[in-house]
Amino acid sequence: MEIIRRKNGQAELDIPAVFRLLLRKAWLIILAALAGSAISFAFTYMFVEPSYKATTALYVSNTLEGMEPAPVTVNDLSASMMLIGTCGTVIKDDETLEMAAKLGGLDLTAEKLQEMVQVEGVENTKIMYIIVTASNPQEAALIADSVAEITPGLMKAIEPGCSVRRLNRAKVPDKRSAPSYSNAVLMGFIAGALAAVILLILRTLFNTGVKKTRQLEELGLPVLAVLPASSGRLKNNLIYSMPGTKAKSILFIEFPPAAGRPFTADEVVAAMSGDGYRILLIDGNLKKPCLRVIPGPDKEPGLADVLVGKLKAEAAVQPYYKNVDVLTAGTPSLNPDHLLASEDMEKMLETLSPDYDYILILSSAEKGEQGAAALAGHVSGTVIVAKKKATRTDVLRDYLASLISSGAHVLGAVFDTGNTLKKNAESSTVLSHGQEDETVTDPVQD
Repeated sequence: MEIIRRKNGQAELDIPAVFRLLLRKAWLIILAALAGSAISFAFTYMFVEPSYKATTALYVSNTLEGMEPAPVTVNDLSASMMLIGTCGTVIKDDETLEMAAKLGGLDLTAEKLQEMVQVEGVENTKIMYIIVTASNPQEAALIADSVAEITPGLMKAIEPGCSVRRLNRAKVPDKRSAPSYSNAVLMGFIAGALAAVILLILRTLFNTGVKKTRQLEELGLPVLAVLPASSGRLKNNLIYSMPGTKAKSILFIEFPPAAGRPFTADEVVAAMSGDGYRILLIDGNLKKPCLRVIPGPDKEPGLADVLVGKLKAEAAVQPYYKNVDVLTAGTPSLNPDHLLASEDMEKMLETLSPDYDYILILSSAEKGEQGAAALAGHVSGTVIVAKKKATRTDVLRDYLASLISSGAHVLGAVFDTGNTLKKNAESSTVLSHGQEDETVTDPVQD
């Protein structure tokens, strides 16, 4: 599935296609989310140390203890809020925290207590809280009580006109404040799902290999056959796609070339020869010949030798099987594009055409190679051999445009699922008898 569409020459993300992709892969996203939840929970449970919070409250007033209380006014609250800010600063001071540690008999530094102690004032009140977070619940309560116990005396020494009183003692917490296992599971679920979505989109963006015949049809390439199971269909589509009684030359361009054994068209050649057609099979893979392993014909001389003028084409053509002749690639060439695009190649096809019903030329091309594209403009029809997953749709689109601009008559595409390679590798010959049905029979020995 492609999630990039081209509009007015510009590429843009196809949002509906993205949603269809995610909907189709919903099971994978859910699986990743569940895995994320499990991993997050396990990590939190095993490696995150639990913490506990103990809290005590102080009452901070600008009225001395024992004096007759006056009505609470806005100014009075403002003064108390300022005192709360001052009190919080005093509590967080290193000396205060060191005194609290000594009072509680705790072996903790002021720097460590700075991380553990928080001070919060309640808005529009005279109340402030001392909150202590520690990995030990008893230690948290002890620190909170120690800080609350020394604070009134310190504040009286700094602000004689204020009064600080403890409202309660800190309780030993019986439940952890962190981590929250439910939050860990939720965050893991979200992270797993999000990671799956991102990876699916990136994988689709960067893995644009052809996986289904529909992708070829969307490029304007009729699918002539899916190999290896439909050589009979390919034969019929080729025969009935080009009218006339003159010899037809068909160029097969494998795009890109196979990493292993290349496409050799052995099945379609066998099927067509079985109907009595005179066939000439030419290996146009001049850099890496694909017919070099067949038994019988000599590997050299061949096409490259004819094109450089070493001998005439008739002398290089070799009979192979009944009504099938072959022209091997010959001496490997370092510049196959130049030879395939030459006028000599066109003249050679004209010379050989009277003796055959069909001339099948096997070739291949990488992105940017123009030899096969130039030759495509001088043959009766061109067939693209698309490899499953190996042929990228975006690159194929550009190459198809170059073929059309060169005047090529593109008949369609052959979708090679890859099983052909395995069958060919196991076969001891190139040509096999083909039938009208959609199966391929055993190879024929000489």
